[in-house]
Amino acid sequence: MSAATKWKGRAGVLALGVVMVAMALTGLGVSRAAASTGVTTAPPTLSDYWNGTADWQLAHFYNSFAYGTDPGFGAGNIFRVGPDGAWYWFYRTTLTPHSTCTVPSQAAGTIVRRSVDHGQTWSTQVPVVDPTPGTPWACAGTDGDAYWTGSQWMYLFQCEGDPAAPGPWGLEWNVCLYHNSSADPTLGAWQPVVTHPVWGDYPGGYDPWTAICTTMAKRCGSIAGGTGLVTQAGTPSIFDSPASPGWHFVDFHGVDTKGNLYQGIAKTQDFVTYVSGTGDVPSDAMFTPADATSWNEPEANWPAGDLGGGGGTVMRNPSDGMFYDVVEATNGTLCTSASVYDLGILRASTTSQVVWNQPTLTSRRNPIAYSQQLTPSAEQYTNRCSPTYEELFRDPGTGQTYLAFVRRSSDNVQGVYVFTLARTLLQNGGASRCTSTAPWKLASTSAPAASFGIFRDGNYATDGGCYFGFSNDITQTVPVVAGRYTSVTLGGQFAARAQASSSPQGYQSTAYSAGAKISVVLSQYDSSGRTVGVQSVAVALPSSGQYTALPATSVSVNRATTSMAYTVKVGQSAGLTVLAGSMLLQPR
Repeated sequence: MSAATKWKGRAGVLALGVVMVAMALTGLGVSRAAASTGVTTAPPTLSDYWNGTADWQLAHFYNSFAYGTDPGFGAGNIFRVGPDGAWYWFYRTTLTPHSTCTVPSQAAGTIVRRSVDHGQTWSTQVPVVDPTPGTPWACAGTDGDAYWTGSQWMYLFQCEGDPAAPGPWGLEWNVCLYHNSSADPTLGAWQPVVTHPVWGDYPGGYDPWTAICTTMAKRCGSIAGGTGLVTQAGTPSIFDSPASPGWHFVDFHGVDTKGNLYQGIAKTQDFVTYVSGTGDVPSDAMFTPADATSWNEPEANWPAGDLGGGGGTVMRNPSDGMFYDVVEATNGTLCTSASVYDLGILRASTTSQVVWNQPTLTSRRNPIAYSQQLTPSAEQYTNRCSPTYEELFRDPGTGQTYLAFVRRSSDNVQGVYVFTLARTLLQNGGASRCTSTAPWKLASTSAPAASFGIFRDGNYATDGGCYFGFSNDITQTVPVVAGRYTSVTLGGQFAARAQASSSPQGYQSTAYSAGAKISVVLSQYDSSGRTVGVQSVAVALPSSGQYTALPATSVSVNRATTSMAYTVKVGQSAGLTVLAGSMLLQPR
């Protein structure tokens, strides 16, 4: 199948990201008049997400096909806001001058790009780390984190020597350090701070896990089956705490001899020497296989096969002072369609907390991002590897919080996704709860239950995740405080497909050739259940099967309104299945 005939063409996917970020920003642009009704004008934060009053919406999608043929695209993916307010995007490349590595297929470096428009466009790539003969990064220097100290950039990264000449640091992955004195990391010179790894599992090297998993009473000791069995600290993520001035904290992963994955935290003042296992860093692993067993993942081998958390990222949320961690959890080998690879979010009140808290709201239960189809037999494409290389970051200039990760696969959803937080009144409007349609329901109790489903196939979603499919009207009712809002904005992304023989999954059907028109209806009710307002917006769905956006519609809110119902009416088109990638009801 050619790119032009796929479900989402490359240009179409990129355009979709622009449409969705425009819709998200519309929802975030609360009017000044609304302030008098108690609606906050500040951008939502991670605490708003945790409490269920904000949700992730796609801001940018960088399709890997639009960035050339680099197989490393998106891996080791991080975004940082520089002292100049520009965004800087660091990620892996396998197209660096790496002829010095005797195993070319292993060679990988790191590049950086610059954006002055908050990620809309990017500069050309500039090398940060190139594999260099005779160094600990002779074959690989990637999967790290960048940090501006106030006088220079530090890049703390995983490094790997050449198997043919491994040097004293051996053949395992270690962690190395570069720096650049330019405030713009695409300028100046990136150079090593020291020529040896700052930590690693080689004779004389420092491994932060040796000071953490010291007894069988600790979680990482008991799960691993002994002390000293958790090693290979990597994928560093840097964050700060006002309670510890002068120190920088580094989150990292580890793996034991059974293949279980862990997260730990160390701290440093100079990025060369580190402290772990004592004081204001956790005295044990702060994420283990035990922490993902309660995740809402229905795959048959979960949680029995749960291996724990690989890469993660920690960010302090200024609005509540809490530390938030987004972490991977998996039950199998990376990049196979048979394994589950999900993301979850946790938080702690201090940097020393060992067991971090997980969301308790039904609408916020982990995972927050799901892998694709559960079984290979249901999979349209091979080599699923999603989502991974996740990270949180905040733009201090705008106050916006972002979640980014990469989906790597063999289909057209491969690329880097950047989500931002936006306030919403609807729950699960973006189908982020990939295991349940709730609190959405069929509008008619007589409609067949099989006419409404939620599906884990990013090739038919607007954000690479999940989508709704329905052939009868669906609805969600939300309570509101009377008089709080002066208006709300309706939004959504919808597509038409021919109805499948069973449940309305997108990949089991074809584009709806006749074209169709649906309507989105917002009904308002007072405390007695009386209708006090109705707004209906027609949406024409193209016969090509592509998603189309509901025209952003502002609706005045009656001061007596205490609940609203957002309803999608399928209409009378025969054999029609509607796909919804997102449905939005945002306060103004």
